Amino acid sequence: DGVITPLANIDREAGGKYEFVVVATDKGSPALSCNTTVTVNVRDLNDNPPIFSKETYTDSIAEGVGGHLGVPPQATDADATSPFRDISYSIQLGSDSSAFTIDS
Repeated sequence: DGVITPLANIDREAGGKYEFVVVATDKGSPALSCNTTVTVNVRDLNDNPPIFSKETYTDSIAEGVGGHLGVPPQATDADATSPFRDISYSIQLGSDSSAFTIDS
């Protein structure tokens, strides 16, 4: 048949491209053959969540002073391609989450 099937789940982050040679051999005598190179490009899926570099971020700010906190939260995403690895930030919950804003 010549149908090519992966033997296990393929993960884009483990390898984005696979190349191998396929040989076709007839059943004659003598047997004759030819070969071709097969290239498989693995498309990325959004299969990894963003992960913050720290579990908790703590900072302080002086009363009545503007500016920004010195410890911005940082997250990364293991997905290999955009937009799956692109991260945006938002403030969802807190004691007074309306007192702050965050760049997305």
